[in-house]
Amino acid sequence: MPALHALVITHTHERIARTLMGLACQSRTPDSITVACDSDDPRIEPEIQKAADELKRPITLLLRKRSEVACRSQNRNNVVRALISTLEKQGKTDYRSDHLFFIDGDCIPNPYACDSHDHALQTHDLSLGWAVRLTPEQTDALSDEQILLGRTEEHLDQEQIQSSSRAHLQTRKRIMLRKFGMTKPHKPGILSGNFGVRMNAFLEVNGFDETFTGWGMEDDDLARRLYMIGAKPKSVMNRAIVIHQYHPTEEPPNWKDSPNAHRLSEPCEARCVSGIENPASQHEPRVIEINPS
Repeated sequence: MPALHALVITHTHERIARTLMGLACQSRTPDSITVACDSDDPRIEPEIQKAADELKRPITLLLRKRSEVACRSQNRNNVVRALISTLEKQGKTDYRSDHLFFIDGDCIPNPYACDSHDHALQTHDLSLGWAVRLTPEQTDALSDEQILLGRTEEHLDQEQIQSSSRAHLQTRKRIMLRKFGMTKPHKPGILSGNFGVRMNAFLEVNGFDETFTGWGMEDDDLARRLYMIGAKPKSVMNRAIVIHQYHPTEEPPNWKDSPNAHRLSEPCEARCVSGIENPASQHEPRVIEINPS
């Protein structure tokens, strides 16, 4: 039976505790949790230690000094590299058949996220989840108790609640149209803060392309390269939902304004050059196995 690995991506100690709280109350417990932080801020390790103590389970933490230019692609590859290193140290060699669940460290998963992704990946290569953005007021009103009880959607308005169903129907339509070659190469797209992928498919395309730096499009690029190798997607947007906690971001008002947007119209190979193998230059990452006290 393939294992399910939760991979948490962050660049700060802020908000990460609530992401891990959400992972603690899943209907299907992840077999491992790995956190990659695009920073060596000394405040991150105590937060992860506290979570390991509360969850009563080990968490692998990867830290690296922040580069001048943010590279989310590299941080997402780093978390997989850290996971593979941990599995190999444990003597596991059949991990290529395992399932990966990526979630951003500013998001809180609903109780069915892990199960929904894991179930979809039994038959498909890629599982597509949904994210609902909280307002500042909703973020402040959400309590730790509600997260631990799986009641993260209590503060959502009707529009937010219905957004996942609409996104699910639209994505299912795009999946059908894709069979007839009637969609863009990267559609249906991936929300990098909430998606699942089979490890073997992720490794076949060499993971995220680390030449994507700054904000945006690295997830769309991953999607199109996965589709180039015949990866089959499945929408779980009506069940695997994460709640995005409010905070200021670098996201432009229009995605077309992203400096990486034009790259989606350029030809590419399915397997990127600078990825899981042959990573781009970076400060040396440090992997720490954090066990509950």
